[in-house]
Amino acid sequence: MSSPAVTPVPAAPVAPGAAPPEPDHLPHDIREIIPYVWNWGDWRMWALLGAALILISLLAYWLWKRKKSRPIPPPEDPLLVAGRFLQQLLPPEPFVGKAQAEYFYQLNLGLRRYLELSCGFSATEMTLRELRFRVQHLPHFSVDRKQELMQFFERSDVIKFAKAETSLQEAQACHGQIIGWLKWWNQTLETPAERGN
Repeated sequence: MSSPAVTPVPAAPVAPGAAPPEPDHLPHDIREIIPYVWNWGDWRMWALLGAALILISLLAYWLWKRKKSRPIPPPEDPLLVAGRFLQQLLPPEPFVGKAQAEYFYQLNLGLRRYLELSCGFSATEMTLRELRFRVQHLPHFSVDRKQELMQFFERSDVIKFAKAETSLQEAQACHGQIIGWLKWWNQTLETPAERGN
């Protein structure tokens, strides 16, 4: 007995613009390989990003090398800094009230710091009695100059702590006297040994 003939089912018509039906010979859920469409716009974008990263890296490296190779200036001599501080320490105007006490305090402290750096003893931490003892034993200082130094320290302490009366003229005279001492110091005492070490 012969098998009945199989009548092929005609393919369904494809509407215009619709995707063609899947081939019957592929298993379920497997699609044919879709060829990759090259998009040169995407490649240009990545190339520009890569070039920008390279340029930024080169610039950062150049700045680092420049900073590393830049010479570091040597520190300034503290004695010169202390001397410049005293030279620039002018009495304020108007010179009244707390400004008087504060100015003589700064002048006293600045001169103590200069003594400390030039003569090698802790003048900024000494009492007036301790400072007098050290000043009296400074070599190359005349008796008159030692007396002038101690008179200034005593007078400035009285103005600062006892609120003694003073004037702009006295402040200017004391400042000028200190500037004269600094010039004598630099011209006469050229080495730490000569300054009192």
